[in-house]
Amino acid sequence: MCGQATELRFQVVHAEVYVYNRRMEDDIQRLVLQENDKPVPVTSSVSPNFPEHQRALFREVLELLNASRVRYAVSGAFALQQHTGIWRYTKDLDVFLTQ
Repeated sequence: MCGQATELRFQVVHAEVYVYNRRMEDDIQRLVLQENDKPVPVTSSVSPNFPEHQRALFREVLELLNASRVRYAVSGAFALQQHTGIWRYTKDLDVFLTQ
């Protein structure tokens, strides 16, 4: 009997999670920008004044990855700025690499 109750409880929880996830997917779908939506407004945040040696290092890393045809994605503060216009102070360059 205990096994059947556990299985039934699992099925109920599983169904509740499915409904919750489905609602979340619907909410996300409504929030996704459509083709005719307005672009994200420009923020009042000020771009950081990187020291030249830091700027040169970031440039060198990206140029080396490009020259080596390494697939990568920039993330962190630089991705945030690119997608939202919001600058955030950072000391590093976050990069995801494929295998």
